[in-house]
Amino acid sequence: MIWKKNLWDEWTPSGEKGYSCSPILADGKLILYYGDGSTRVGDPDKAHVVLCRALDPATGAVLWTFTEPHLETARMGEGQSPAIAKIGGRTCAVFTGNCSLIALAVDDGKPVWRFESIRKDGRGTTIPTPLVLDRIIVNIPDLDVTHAVSLDRAHPERPSAMAWKQDLDMFTAIHQFRPRDGVLYGFAGQIQGASAEAASDSKVSLVCLEAATGKVRWSEPGFRSGISLIEADGLLFVRSYQELSLVEATPEGFRRRGTIKTHAVTKPTLNLTDFTMPVLSGGRLFVRTPEELICYDGAGK
Repeated sequence: MIWKKNLWDEWTPSGEKGYSCSPILADGKLILYYGDGSTRVGDPDKAHVVLCRALDPATGAVLWTFTEPHLETARMGEGQSPAIAKIGGRTCAVFTGNCSLIALAVDDGKPVWRFESIRKDGRGTTIPTPLVLDRIIVNIPDLDVTHAVSLDRAHPERPSAMAWKQDLDMFTAIHQFRPRDGVLYGFAGQIQGASAEAASDSKVSLVCLEAATGKVRWSEPGFRSGISLIEADGLLFVRSYQELSLVEATPEGFRRRGTIKTHAVTKPTLNLTDFTMPVLSGGRLFVRTPEELICYDGAGK
């Protein structure tokens, strides 16, 4: 053990999920987005804040801390891992907080850009990491509409605007869209979690959107939770419950190459938590299930 840090020793999360971000390494700093609604341990006023920090990856020492008061009309929560992108010539961490997209400079934690993109009563439990493309940022906020914000990344001081909004009937979105050749591939629909049985039996659609406009090019229903996908070499590797499908990454229409059953589980609702993305490396496809790690020959040899 080189070092360890209990996040709860200094800050308490808002309570919905606990701290569930992935630490992100950027420019020699470990970035942690605690979320929207943390309170400092020992604070008698229990003031809720948006909280992001940078740690020294070698020692765990705190290098900088960004906080701002929580917007009172908004709902609190944790869950989003930040994106890393160049904005204004600086490496930035981009995340959702206080009903806005916020970009902090990784070197000192100072705001470089922000844009209010979510309604004032939006919730801070957004899970998908913002997708930063050339001139837009695609965001899938919790309890609001999927949207893209246009910005000049070279000149963030110039006015930004909402590029598009698209109501895809999304609720509890888990994964961000995967971009390829100007279009986006991902899942749309609702994952209802009133019970394990309901969430495990939720059905969503695999969709293709135009990145610049949000227009739906095609939508294919019938994908059962848990879900995830990756894109490689013009193909989508799509997980759905206990199946893995190979789909062509084309805006011309849904074209399935084939489907296999990957696994069975001792309890069907274990798939409620089976949102792990497959991994393709060296011609091998790795699929982690709630009970197994499976390796496929992805090269077809």
